[in-house]
Amino acid sequence: MIGLLIALAAVLFGAALLAACFGLRRRSDVVTAVLVLFFLALATLGKLLGLLGGLRSEPMLLAALGFCVAAAIVALFVPMANRGFMATLRLFAPPYPNALHAPLVWIAALGAMLALGYRLFVAVRLPPKDYDSIFYHLVSVSQWVRTGSLSRPFLDLAGTNPYTVIWADSYPKDAELISTWSAVFRGDLQYTQVTQLAFAVLLGFAGYGLGRRLGASAAWSVLAACTVITIPAALLQLDTNYVDVAMCAAVVAGAQFAVAALGIGGGDRPLCTGTGNYALLSGLSFGLAAGIKATGAAFGGVTLLVVLVFAMLHVRWHNLRQRPGEGIGLDRCASRRATRLALAMAVPLLLFGSFWYLRTWWHWGSPLWPMAFGPMPGPIDPTYFYQTVNLPEAWQTDPAPLAAVKMWGSAVTAPFQPWNLLYQQGGLGVVWLFLALPALLWLYARPSRHRDAAVGLLPLVLASFVAGSYVVPRFSLPLAVAGTVALAVLATSLRAPAFSDSARHRLRQEPKLSAKAKSALASVLAGLAVLGLTFNASWATTAGNWDVTPGKRSAGDVITAAVAPAEQRQKISYWEQSQRLQDKLVGHAPVAFLENAPLWQTLTTTGLDMRRALSVLPAVSSVDQLAKSLHERGLRYVYLSQDSPDLVSQLKSPTGGQRFRPVSDIDRGQVYELIDPRGDQS
Repeated sequence: MIGLLIALAAVLFGAALLAACFGLRRRSDVVTAVLVLFFLALATLGKLLGLLGGLRSEPMLLAALGFCVAAAIVALFVPMANRGFMATLRLFAPPYPNALHAPLVWIAALGAMLALGYRLFVAVRLPPKDYDSIFYHLVSVSQWVRTGSLSRPFLDLAGTNPYTVIWADSYPKDAELISTWSAVFRGDLQYTQVTQLAFAVLLGFAGYGLGRRLGASAAWSVLAACTVITIPAALLQLDTNYVDVAMCAAVVAGAQFAVAALGIGGGDRPLCTGTGNYALLSGLSFGLAAGIKATGAAFGGVTLLVVLVFAMLHVRWHNLRQRPGEGIGLDRCASRRATRLALAMAVPLLLFGSFWYLRTWWHWGSPLWPMAFGPMPGPIDPTYFYQTVNLPEAWQTDPAPLAAVKMWGSAVTAPFQPWNLLYQQGGLGVVWLFLALPALLWLYARPSRHRDAAVGLLPLVLASFVAGSYVVPRFSLPLAVAGTVALAVLATSLRAPAFSDSARHRLRQEPKLSAKAKSALASVLAGLAVLGLTFNASWATTAGNWDVTPGKRSAGDVITAAVAPAEQRQKISYWEQSQRLQDKLVGHAPVAFLENAPLWQTLTTTGLDMRRALSVLPAVSSVDQLAKSLHERGLRYVYLSQDSPDLVSQLKSPTGGQRFRPVSDIDRGQVYELIDPRGDQS
């Protein structure tokens, strides 16, 4: 544990040094940059060590210390970096914003911290319990820890059945690779669920920084950040290994830096030069997002297009110092600026975000496998996730916009109905429904009055609809962030009327509120956020993220399990079956399963100690073929599910009973042991 803390501290300090070297102009930008570089460094070091077979505690500790030393050398001895470093140190001199002087901000911050604290407590005390983590998120981590390299998650991997091994093998895995650091140093999976909580911190700071860039006050930006963190669809997965919060955090950070690259919120600084550092950080952020989830690449591409277009337009409301006819000319300046910003974003995005896609392309023949997209083949239509499996059955035939309206509207009724991580009715919460969504609609109904905000939030809004992710709450977290930031921007602009305002000037402004009315609006936001947290607690009582089937697990049940002795904690959810299986298997012998009858609970079969490998067998139709396949691979155990009724019935026959014996049930089937060493008798 001490080695893990030293390694993480070294990487964090190195990331802080490198972030300071960029010479950023806002404190909020620096904090976001530190966290982005921290996560990106963990993922990149993990890839390099994994390719070299060095995913062991000693090499990882040395790599972390080496990264810190290299960052220090850059900050101290590279002239350009050193100038940025010294400017950043001066940037953090007093005074500081007085946002926390507002009582409602304290209340919102306290509520967010309590919510995060509860999720942290659950994450570090209970083993992985959500279905997707047990099915595919953590099986790669288990294999990497076992082999010390970035090996594929299953032995003898073959076949193209989309429901066997593809998810664990083909999806981007930067978030899982970051979780691998704790798994390697601790030798178990206990702290892997903290990863999403760490990304939630980045999400909060990025939401705050984006709001400040777009004109929101410090107080409203803090309220927006706290509201973003406590969105039910985000909060309920913070003690799991789902990656939606991590992807959203990296995307919002990328949007924050893209806004800065366009010069929004930069005062009267000339934009023909000087914003490439922000474009570079935006590209790094989207590279991290693409490495976490494929949707992150879509957000990166849309943001790159928005930056390119608006940099070419070179509009007057960006406060350019140069006038028409001066210097090199606006047209030439605009084209140069657009080219530089596009390259500064695209290069790091491709460099740091393409690794898993190239790997998947090599193994499966398409970078997006198993998704079919344009000329890239695949057995699954991407709309399957947005309009089928993640929607209640009654909504699956609805057009996507109608399903989205139903999903958003169910925020009022969903807390009193069975709920789980798969469907998430009303998962964006009541703040989105009653405040954030109307604010976003108002902003784009009158874009000329808030041009900076309209442009800055455009990538989050546009990409959500282009990717089709706006229907499912956990996929549409960036859209909810855009609405919350829009609310903060509009609330900041609602100032009290001044006697000197002319009638014509007043008509051009937003509606004006008194200080009391403005405080009332903030109180409503805080109240709805608290109401959302209350609903969130209510959702936890109807399954939450305890298991995939809605049940009766209250918050009290979760806390009771979390404070129990270790032996009892390791028997919750699916792990009681797992422990029973591990006790009956000999040593750490691998377990095989058929590609056409998959083992869904892969992680419970490998065990919490991650010492048991899994192997994929080609489809067979008889006991003799099964025995031969196992014998050829030197395997002893095989899992058969209810998806193989013919084989199961053969094994229960007298002949089958002479070849195999049942060991223990797991998932929706049984593990059998081969007792006939001769293999094939045909």
